Amino acid sequence: MFVPSLEAVWAELGASSPAPLADISECGGFPPPPSNIDDGGGGGRGLPLAPAPTVTTAPAPSAWYARSRDYWERQPPTVNGMLGGLGHLSPADVADSHRFLDSLGDRIDSSGVALDVGAGIGRVSAAVLAPRFAAVDIVEPIAAYAEVARRTVPNGKLRTVYVCGMENLRISPAVRYAVVWVQWCAIYLTDADLVAFLRRAAAALLPRGVVVVKDNIAGGEESPFALDTSDNSVMRSDGYMRELYERAGLDIVAAATQRSFDVGLFRVEMYALVPRRAG
Repeated sequence: MFVPSLEAVWAELGASSPAPLADISECGGFPPPPSNIDDGGGGGRGLPLAPAPTVTTAPAPSAWYARSRDYWERQPPTVNGMLGGLGHLSPADVADSHRFLDSLGDRIDSSGVALDVGAGIGRVSAAVLAPRFAAVDIVEPIAAYAEVARRTVPNGKLRTVYVCGMENLRISPAVRYAVVWVQWCAIYLTDADLVAFLRRAAAALLPRGVVVVKDNIAGGEESPFALDTSDNSVMRSDGYMRELYERAGLDIVAAATQRSFDVGLFRVEMYALVPRRAG
């Protein structure tokens, strides 16, 4: 459904003010089983274990985010559930994600840690990030999915799982990531919350690190966004997304379109983002 004003929609649905932030240690979460991941400094590569989380309550979601959570809590914790009944697309999605990361070459420090945001059951963590990086942290607001993810990521690669919404996430200044991977979850944030999250994610990057956003894209300038009230998601056009990256102070160093998806599906775009250099 196309609507004339996103700001009006967000105000009506209870998301007119910025989401409250929580330190990563305040997100209800749990560490993985003991592993051999370096917790002694990691040579400056972002490898020390993140602070052990305390099981507390993250900020209560606004009405806007509560509807999204309610939708996802009713979906099965399977690949098919994560992909809206299109689980057969997972191999093509994974293959193109690898191709995109390959194209970035030495822009990414593969000896560092990846942060998988809105990770669901750990599909991307297990198939894309764990094979390429020293370790993976996961952020996922649905506790049942987070528990599946904890068991899905190959043993020894999962560092910590945090049960928290990305809109609430404040990353510790002591933690640095080689990649912050944001797939099919930017559509759930308001403009203000997405811009604020991207700024926080960029501040948590290693010197050779990137933020990757992979998400559905709306039609074009005549239809710059499309709202789906069944799960409170907003697809934005390519131009709209680029404007938000500009507002977040990020430069696009690479972009690519997902290939080999079924005809008739929405276009999916991948963006690699880095902090804009001064001057």
